[in-house]
This record gives sequence, structure tokens and C-alpha cells, in this order.
Amino acid sequence: MPTPLAGERTLDWDTFRYTGAPEQQLVLWAAEPGTSDAERLADLAHGRSGSAQDRKPQ
Repeated sequence: MPTPLAGERTLDWDTFRYTGAPEQQLVLWAAEPGTSDAERLADLAHGRSGSAQDRKPQ
């Protein structure tokens, strides 16, 4: 799933349906913990672009 801020990453997803309203569903996206995909997803969630390594001072 690519985004302009976080780049390309691989995510897993699960769908949950509510039996009282089958036309509605909740979709959860997650990255494998400890991977660069998880780091980029966390950066995106916190409004940061790039990876933590990109932000380290030189």
C-alpha cells in the first residue's frame, strides 16, 4: 500500500462485520511488528514522513 509520505509498505488486514448491519464493516490494517513497514506506519500515524533513520542528525 503506497502513500506519498510513507512510501511503499506491506500491510495485513482483517475485516469484521456487524451482524445487525451486514452492509457495514470495520477494516483493520497492521504491519508486522518490528519491521520497517511497522516503523513507517507509526511515522505516518504520528504525522512524520520518512523513517527514523532519515531524521537522525548527521
